[in-house]
Amino acid sequence: MSGWSGPGRAYVRDQIGKGQMRLLVQMAPTPDPQHMGTPTILDLVSVPQDRQIVALVLDRMALGRPIVAPPGIPADRVRLLRAAFRQAIEDPALRADAQTLRLAIDPIFGDEAQVIIARLYGSPPDVVERTRKIVQFSEP
Repeated sequence: MSGWSGPGRAYVRDQIGKGQMRLLVQMAPTPDPQHMGTPTILDLVSVPQDRQIVALVLDRMALGRPIVAPPGIPADRVRLLRAAFRQAIEDPALRADAQTLRLAIDPIFGDEAQVIIARLYGSPPDVVERTRKIVQFSEP
């Protein structure tokens, strides 16, 4: 579950290309387009209660390194910040630099992040508790 961002992703893809490494499973809710033949963990988990736990962990991971702002920001400013972020992510120069450095840019934009956060906070308490026990989270 680690080493898939930044240069780690390029290294893994190089090793796969050389036949030195093989992906067994993708720890993601949807498959990476470059690895469509590799199942996601959700493809392998069939028990509904277990799928809920895996989905909870994956949703949390999907947010990666979020860019956040404090509550109470006027809606017009939220729209402006989101548009600026999208514009920056779609900038051809940024994309070219990322490609040169072999860095992936896989953003989750504000609307999608809000859906994920709502889903996380809406997780049933029994699923959260079972997840805590499995991954040994403790109360703060």
